[in-house]
Amino acid sequence: MALGAIIARAGEFQPLNIALTAWGLAKLSYKADVAFESLCVAAAAMMDRFVPQNLVQTVWACATSGYRNDDFLQAVGRVAKRTIKEFSSQHLSNFLWACARLGYREDRELLRVVSEESIRKMNEGSPQHLSNIAWAVSQLGPDNFPGCLESVVKVTSARLHDFDAPSLMMLSDSLFEAKYGEGRREPLLDMLRKRVLQMGAELFTIFTQYLPPQRGVATSSQIAEYQRSLRSMGLVTYGYEHTNDLFAKLHLLTGTGWNAKDAATLPGWTSNARRTTVARQYVLQVGTDTLDDPGTIFTSAFASAAEDASCDFIVTWLGQGKADSPNVGRAGRSGDAECRAILDTHHFLRREMQTKGATRVTGSIAFHSSGVPCLSCVGVAAQFQRCYPELHICFTFVQREQGWDSPDVVAALKGQSLLRRLCQPAHLMTCNFLVSSQPWV
Repeated sequence: MALGAIIARAGEFQPLNIALTAWGLAKLSYKADVAFESLCVAAAAMMDRFVPQNLVQTVWACATSGYRNDDFLQAVGRVAKRTIKEFSSQHLSNFLWACARLGYREDRELLRVVSEESIRKMNEGSPQHLSNIAWAVSQLGPDNFPGCLESVVKVTSARLHDFDAPSLMMLSDSLFEAKYGEGRREPLLDMLRKRVLQMGAELFTIFTQYLPPQRGVATSSQIAEYQRSLRSMGLVTYGYEHTNDLFAKLHLLTGTGWNAKDAATLPGWTSNARRTTVARQYVLQVGTDTLDDPGTIFTSAFASAAEDASCDFIVTWLGQGKADSPNVGRAGRSGDAECRAILDTHHFLRREMQTKGATRVTGSIAFHSSGVPCLSCVGVAAQFQRCYPELHICFTFVQREQGWDSPDVVAALKGQSLLRRLCQPAHLMTCNFLVSSQPWV
């Protein structure tokens, strides 16, 4: 009923009402494209009355919900260029983040104006603001933001002690994606990487010295210490640039890897930002038999805390799980595609070894993930490698910019509103069915 009222009466809203309504829908994770269309149409018509807070809040909500309306964005750009001096560092950070999420780079003048103001106010930004700006620049193109990344790096280097691990890793990934410093020496960038490499050394210690035996052999205190140590890092991943180095040190890059194009053509492979897929292939020798898997796909799925606790390998909850989990309770990590692929292989090899009376497995196996694996899955891979030390294991991944909580962007229809199109008689549906009341998964 409330969504129907939004759709029907959005034209009566004031800018503050539009901003707060859009923000609420985004925070509730509703798939409400029709409501966002109504709000964007109403906002575009009165954009000159929007103050920066309302403007940025509305754009942020659209980006978070994955709804893009170019007429609305053009109106936003027109007003933002006129009022840019009134934007705070947080406004600038959130605005750029939203433009990057929506892939809105058509208004190059807008990006230039926002870049210049961001540079002027860079010292006022929090670590998260700086990381968000760097990420947005990496996605929208550094050429559209002359001097912006240099300013981010300079300010960050002077305030490294303020950065927590997630902000630092996001900044590191963003600079890597933007190819910042490539082909030249950047002393300030070296300072940032030094901090990241220190975290890598700690992770290597955790995945070697603190790695517990398999479940059933490991004591509860060993498991707890390993999980505590991994969680204390404050990271979900070790980032695009450095995870391969960690894999190499853990002997997880010793085999022949997937051709990424071949993996992407397998049935079931998806680049959907809200799911992760893993392609597996192997040629193995168990006893006198040769086992061959030319390609199998595994997809992330919800796993409960109970499933985590019964998993053969020790998994670690690092915070939010995959986005296809319920909106209540804790999403486990044993449902991650990487973990599912490794566990399936482990169970298969155990059965084959038992059936054939074999004590060793040789050959090569390759896993290719649609996104950088989380640290829990890196730990599972390290445990798998320890179980099968004679296997050549190669773990690769796609450098995917969107995280698990990032929605697919839905563009507004050209020439015909989404509401009118879906309400045509041929669709035989009412407005109650136009907006999903389920969390966007």
